[in-house]
Amino acid sequence: MSVPKRHATLALLFFVSACGGGGGTDTTQPVVTVASITITASATAALVSIGETRTLNATAKDASGANVSSPTITWTTSNASVATVSGSNGSATVTATGNGPATITARSGSVQSTIDVTVAQVFATVTVGIASPAIAIGASTAATAVARDARNGAISGVTGATYTTSDRKVALVEASGAVTAIAPGTSTITASLTRDGITATGTATVTVSSPPASVGSASVNATASNTFTPSTVTIGTGGIVNFAFAKDHNVIFQGAGSPADVPVTTSGVVARTFLTAGSFAYVCTLHAGMSGSVIVTPPTVFAQMNGANERPTAANSQGNGAAVFTRTGATVAYTVTYQNVASTPTGLHIHAPGNANQTTGVLVDLLQSPLTSNSGVLTGTFTAANIRSIAGAPAISLDSLFVLMNGGNAYVNVHSSAFPAGEIRGQTGQP
Repeated sequence: MSVPKRHATLALLFFVSACGGGGGTDTTQPVVTVASITITASATAALVSIGETRTLNATAKDASGANVSSPTITWTTSNASVATVSGSNGSATVTATGNGPATITARSGSVQSTIDVTVAQVFATVTVGIASPAIAIGASTAATAVARDARNGAISGVTGATYTTSDRKVALVEASGAVTAIAPGTSTITASLTRDGITATGTATVTVSSPPASVGSASVNATASNTFTPSTVTIGTGGIVNFAFAKDHNVIFQGAGSPADVPVTTSGVVARTFLTAGSFAYVCTLHAGMSGSVIVTPPTVFAQMNGANERPTAANSQGNGAAVFTRTGATVAYTVTYQNVASTPTGLHIHAPGNANQTTGVLVDLLQSPLTSNSGVLTGTFTAANIRSIAGAPAISLDSLFVLMNGGNAYVNVHSSAFPAGEIRGQTGQP
């Protein structure tokens, strides 16, 4: 049976329509493969400070040499301790983190390109650090110079700084940067450093403190809320603590050497004197957890020495120094500083009795072994056995000596060959 010609045409048209041939458009983009990457940098010289940055740009091309728009590129560094890299696709930023070389890589698939960068810090400034900016008379600390680049990054391994002090009367500084406290005050330590054709200086201050003054008295409140306020007080040997009571409390001391306990007291103030250095805990036995302590510091006397204090005639000396004496029981510890005396000291003594305008004999010889410099620190101890008699009279006791020293009726003297009668002198007394 034959199909009419008109029906055959309709069947063909249906077939073509069903196969999508007539109206659709293919929008699929061809995949472009990166064949090469070229990296350019905003500069080629070495990075000279930590934190300095540089911009990198990557150009990607296909096999025909045409630029690839919006390529997918990742960036890596061979050594993050020298330089890090951050960015994506066509640009990145390199940041210097340490001295040395590093290789930066831009990669797209199996294709990559590299560029070398170098970090070499250039010296710009110097800063000075003081290990202990506040120190006591006779103590030592260290000044350290740190070379830095233009962005304040520290440059390691740099040596050769020279140090000076603004006031030798306060603190000395050695070539190594070691600082020695001489007398109360503040001195500026300066470090100078030359490197990379640049000379720079930096400064820091050191403060030499006076010995802490002994506190003669303190007050403690035994409160209605069952607390001792303040819970801890500090006084000097021989000082007094006044206990004020708001309701029934007692004060029971826990260790040897304490004063007498305070019995139950409802109101008023009860005083106790502390004659021995140490830490003395106490409690109220009427109320659990109610406690406190008294810290008693050893007695200390202090003298600041210079040539103007010499008697009967002031000494024309550039020297100065200080002396600190601390008594603990039957022993006195001392620290004596001296600097720039005319020669190595030939004598170092406590003289008494004598006020600021008198001269008198030697009671204690502090120079127990020869010194080797005209600047330095002398430390040691003595007891009552080291106190000399004067004019055939019996030697005074340690208690009597401290009475004289506390009251300003004794002085410390440094003698030298240029000033045999005494070059620098200071009257003793409470700090």
